[in-house]
Amino acid sequence: MTSDSAIKTCVVKAGQADVKAFDWGWTAWSISGEAGNSESMTFGDVVIKAGCANGHHGHANCDEILHLITGRLKHYADDAEPMMMGPGDVMFIPAGVAHHAECTSDGDAGMIVVYSSPRREIASA
Repeated sequence: MTSDSAIKTCVVKAGQADVKAFDWGWTAWSISGEAGNSESMTFGDVVIKAGCANGHHGHANCDEILHLITGRLKHYADDAEPMMMGPGDVMFIPAGVAHHAECTSDGDAGMIVVYSSPRREIASA
């Protein structure tokens, strides 16, 4: 990268994230290659609505870290036994591991998610 095209330090204010709504909840990516403010990672908030689950998927090109802030999740990864998560729990998901999460709490599950790529690939599993 030349100095003319280098990514600059930035603050993404509340409400400026790239929000996408789904039947199961929503994602809000604040830092990413698509947003033009990182060439090394993706960072954002994800909410899974009470009683819902996101689709089974994987990320071939990046690792994922999930930090659960509110609610409870039953998380499925490859063929492992489901893992229960509560507020404050952190999960590491290596690249290529197919996974999905189901919100098992009465309220929504809110989490911070970080990927080791600015442009994560998503493949249905």
